[in-house]
Amino acid sequence: MLWPYKTPGIPDDLFERFPGIPLSKREVRLLLISALRLKSESVLWDIGAGTGTIPVEIGLLCPESTIIA
Repeated sequence: MLWPYKTPGIPDDLFERFPGIPLSKREVRLLLISALRLKSESVLWDIGAGTGTIPVEIGLLCPESTIIA
């Protein structure tokens, strides 16, 4: 199932991940994304991207942004 909404908050169980790779929990992603105050043309550098949950959420929220993970 894909996330059909234009808002962040994808449930954790919709992300695939390898065993042992930590996942930023939904609540943490929501707080972080709101604190970033993104613009449509924002540039995000995700150092140590891990499972990539934050870049995925931001990419859906700001499709014109540049994401380096």
